Amino acid sequence: MNLLQRLARERACQATLLLHSDAAVAPWTAQRLLEVVETAFAEHPRWGVAFTNYDTFAAFNLAMADEVGPWDTTLPHYFADTDYYRRVRLAGWELIHTGLPVAHNPSSTINLDARRHQLHRVTFPLYAQYYTAKWGGPPDSETFDRPFDEAI
Repeated sequence: MNLLQRLARERACQATLLLHSDAAVAPWTAQRLLEVVETAFAEHPRWGVAFTNYDTFAAFNLAMADEVGPWDTTLPHYFADTDYYRRVRLAGWELIHTGLPVAHNPSSTINLDARRHQLHRVTFPLYAQYYTAKWGGPPDSETFDRPFDEAI
């Protein structure tokens, strides 16, 4: 995500779009998401992320990304997303839920490879511990307004 945002900045983009590799969209969905983004820029100056099926296909406002900062590269997958969207909300940026349909086969990469599945089973609890230490609780039960309860 940090690389995607850096490349978008280098190309003077205002937003980036990301589609999960294990997702599929209808042909009209991308155009509709772009229309949502255009409307958000015009009517919601503090929009941060526009979701479809959560972040399976999402648009990111680079002004928000500049304020919120980079993704925490210590955290992978689910925890990285949860961490970032928490920071977006805490910084006062809007999360737009478009309801646009996107088919998603979550964790297919992990589940189709026995070695990756085993590594995921071992590391997921470790990342959960890090997230809990960072935010004072697990996802949806956080108690800190700042990472590690420190001044930002």
